[in-house]
Amino acid sequence: MRAIHSVTGIVVIIVAATHGQCLGEARYTVSRIGGSWYGSDFNSHGQYIGVQRPEVGPITSLIWQDGSCTRLGTLGGTATDARAINEAGLIVGRSQTGETDAWGHAIYRAFLWREGVMEDLGALGGRASLAWDINEAGQVVGSAETGDEPPGPYGLPVSRGFLWEDGSMTDLGTLGGVSSSAVAINASGMVVGASGTDDGTFLPFVWVDGQMTALDLPPGLGSGGASAVNDLGQVAGACFAESGEVVPVNSARAVLWNEGVAVRLEGLVGFESSSAADINNAGQVVGGAINYSQLNFRARAVLWEDGHAYDLNGLIPPDAAPAELSWAIAIDDDGRILAQAWSNPFMIPQSGTVYLLTPVPEPHVMLMLIAGSAWVAGRQQRR
Repeated sequence: MRAIHSVTGIVVIIVAATHGQCLGEARYTVSRIGGSWYGSDFNSHGQYIGVQRPEVGPITSLIWQDGSCTRLGTLGGTATDARAINEAGLIVGRSQTGETDAWGHAIYRAFLWREGVMEDLGALGGRASLAWDINEAGQVVGSAETGDEPPGPYGLPVSRGFLWEDGSMTDLGTLGGVSSSAVAINASGMVVGASGTDDGTFLPFVWVDGQMTALDLPPGLGSGGASAVNDLGQVAGACFAESGEVVPVNSARAVLWNEGVAVRLEGLVGFESSSAADINNAGQVVGGAINYSQLNFRARAVLWEDGHAYDLNGLIPPDAAPAELSWAIAIDDDGRILAQAWSNPFMIPQSGTVYLLTPVPEPHVMLMLIAGSAWVAGRQQRR
């Protein structure tokens, strides 16, 4: 009878937990990752990357795994900025080279970090570059200076979105303007980002098989960019209000493109601005909502699901995080979310904490576990 008693105990425990979920308990458990730093990305092997931003000194890139921290090093300078990691543990971002430009500013180059070695990915004829994302095939996207003259708007160097693979960097072009930036790439090599047009507007784009195409904007929005793409070709990003709409300056709206159709995502009550940071293959979108007022800066991590916006602070156990979750950075296909709590109320905070939010199993999953456990125990009893 020991097996039956064990199953009875399991049933009581799981039913109690399931009953709590049915009453609207937290949807996620929360785990703190590392110390004071800023997260950028993670993979299913428990590798988390990001940067430390000390009050004095250079920004340094880190990888956390199994409770230990490893610094990635540089391409010769003092500062690095890790942006993305794939399942093989390859990391991309940008690093100072130790050189400076004509204005005395440090030059950064896109890098690929592999097993402790950082590789300079080069540029498109200019001196600087930045890598934003990498897929499982090792294809890297970002932006790089072209070295073209005259310079772009405000005297800045001209830069173009690039695709790097097998040691070669390809210029993705523009939508008719001077500059572009490639921000994300999916498993099939679809690239998304933002590009200038001939009238100076920046628009979100999709690049496939050598062709860059502008994405439509939702009504009332006049410019924007794409920040993420899943393997189904769904795109997430943000667009900005057209001149004349009664909204604060620089206010953005999170947007989802599904089969090319633009949908303006629901906002959080009390927040003027929102932006999408990532999307998984289930179509779940994460990012944040922000009020830009200098007197009352506020930010909340957001999950968009089935057309609704959810403040992630309301989906975790009370007091699970010492500070409110300010931004959702990334989401994987298991629904796990990497989120950030900013401990400084300025746009460039000096310290922060990273958390992993793991979904609590839904009630029907718990019931399946009960049924499976009972069946196994019954088989053991008959033996």
